[in-house]
Amino acid sequence: MKQDINNTVRDQAHSKSIQIFRYLQALNQLRNPTKRDIQEQAWTMWFHDLPNHPCIRRSAIASRANEIDDGSDNQLLEGQKDDKGVADDFILKVRRPTLLEPPEPPRELLPWLQNGWQRIDGQVVVTSTYANVENRSTVNGQTRPPSFEDDPRLKQVLENWMAMRAKWVEDEKPAYLTMSIFEKLYALQAQIERESERLELIVGDGLLSWQPKDGNPINHPVLLLRLELHFNPEIPEFILVQTDRPPELYTALFQSIPGVNASALSGCRNDLDLYGWHPLGGEETSTFFKRLVTLLSPYGEFAAENTLQKNKDVPRISRDPVLFLRNRTLRF
Repeated sequence: MKQDINNTVRDQAHSKSIQIFRYLQALNQLRNPTKRDIQEQAWTMWFHDLPNHPCIRRSAIASRANEIDDGSDNQLLEGQKDDKGVADDFILKVRRPTLLEPPEPPRELLPWLQNGWQRIDGQVVVTSTYANVENRSTVNGQTRPPSFEDDPRLKQVLENWMAMRAKWVEDEKPAYLTMSIFEKLYALQAQIERESERLELIVGDGLLSWQPKDGNPINHPVLLLRLELHFNPEIPEFILVQTDRPPELYTALFQSIPGVNASALSGCRNDLDLYGWHPLGGEETSTFFKRLVTLLSPYGEFAAENTLQKNKDVPRISRDPVLFLRNRTLRF
């Protein structure tokens, strides 16, 4: 009799726990609905938008799969050591670049140029006339302001200077693009400091693009890793490093897709927990994506790069890493 009572109490407690769990799960889904499109996230920055410049460094990634194969806990790929041979586990480094000013136009051109030529994305616009009382001329008894065409030499001076400016734009564009990345990270740091309890920084890859028959379109990475953003004001430089949390599969995305093999996906997640494939990893990560996409559909495709997808009805996972901010969730 006493045993029956204990069993009843235990069953009631278990049932109550399930009810509480489901309530919290429903509340979490209500407050944090699954983001199916990466553009719905609070902030994004694609790796393919990073310019080729010495002030931007991407680290190579040594996968845990390789560590398991040879039994080593300290295996590093080339590019993961600094100049002194010390291990460097950063994901991305962005240093503030030195920006060179555009070549100054000759003095005789300055009165004819509209503002905007100073910017690297600006245009050179020449004013045909300008109001200069001292240089007014008289034609057919009428006084008129000077015209750019009045001095044939000005055209050659303009062409020579524009050639110099075009060379400056070509040479300096990567540096200015790097500065825009630096400014973006500067603003991001302030946002994270203000909302650290609500937001977290993520790097993701394995971009799933798909239009399921019975669901909304999907365009979001599936393999995610939490990062930290550090700033060294003495250099100055931003450094993105991974936290001690392991990579995660964006399972909430699959739960919203009807007909997905939940058991097979669970096996993928278990393998990920075991091998810890990195979102920015090499061939072993690509192999994981190939396996994953065929579990979503027998027609699933893998692409080494994110190119134009002709058939959205077929799921495709491509390599296209991205940084983004997401809301912290209870991760049911």
